[in-house]
Amino acid sequence: MALSLLGFSSMINAEVILEENFENMATGTLSAATHPDWRGMLEGNTAGQDPSDWEIEEGSGLTWVAEDGGVIDGGNKHLDMRSVSNITGRAYYDFPNPLPTDIGQATSIYLRYLISFDQFEWISQNSTGPEDPRSVWPLVRFNGSWQMRSVLKFREYETAENQVLGFMFELHDDKDLATGQRSIVRLEGKLGEPQPMTTYLVVTRYDFDAAGVLQGQAAWVNPNFADMGTPDLVSNHAQPGYDTFVNPIVSLDITTYGGTMRYDNIMIANSWDSVVPQPSMTWAGYGVDPNGLVDTGPWMGWLNVTDDPWIYSYSLESYIYIPAEGNTAAGGWIYAFK
Repeated sequence: MALSLLGFSSMINAEVILEENFENMATGTLSAATHPDWRGMLEGNTAGQDPSDWEIEEGSGLTWVAEDGGVIDGGNKHLDMRSVSNITGRAYYDFPNPLPTDIGQATSIYLRYLISFDQFEWISQNSTGPEDPRSVWPLVRFNGSWQMRSVLKFREYETAENQVLGFMFELHDDKDLATGQRSIVRLEGKLGEPQPMTTYLVVTRYDFDAAGVLQGQAAWVNPNFADMGTPDLVSNHAQPGYDTFVNPIVSLDITTYGGTMRYDNIMIANSWDSVVPQPSMTWAGYGVDPNGLVDTGPWMGWLNVTDDPWIYSYSLESYIYIPAEGNTAAGGWIYAFK
């Protein structure tokens, strides 16, 4: 079992609380015999689904490369989870100790994971339109709670006249979804249509007061390291008081609805810096992607800095020379040639 748990005794000093990249887990069906720290793979499996639909696969870990060049290495393995309906199994992991959220000072828990899907697949019934969409979506949550969960919905609305693909992220304010509300954000404008076999980075933050009472939530999809202050979604409803002193966070579960999902690089930490990769390279404070491209925004637009200090400007359609003392938006010498 490769799940590593660090620093439960002190949330103040801990950075990474849980990390799972599946690299050291036994390949094949996720079962109690081969993965004894996991349980409940068939929770709610009234459809009688084959347990082999939950397995660790080798040869294709999920790798994430952000626009700013930050990288999460996918390694060689991932968790493959297929659901034949909206009621089939979940993979549960019980923490050796509850997550330390009631530590005497306000704190936040960050949950991150990499996710991809095979295709749009509504197995249990045919879609009749926007109110009954075909969809596939991943869900990672704590204590089986709707309020403490992270769900990114890849949706396909389809009628005889219309077909629309789209993303939706949602945050809930009720542990059991009995009388609760939800906040949602549509992400098509940011991400375009959801693409099969494409890796997405999901980060969800849960904010607690000193006593461990949940105060709010926020979520990011495909963030850059500099995006900490601009979540894609913030809960816009009052939290009804998920109190981790009364209900300590003791478990994590991974669920798939209506299709096949691939999960990798699951992490829980108390800092943004731990869950979102920092740019691998910077130029004048801007992130550099693996191809040497830099978006400097209103300063000089897109540049290619591969041959720094000779910089190619796409807006000028020519090279410019920027010495080290000039590569800042605050001022300096820049030499342009005709």
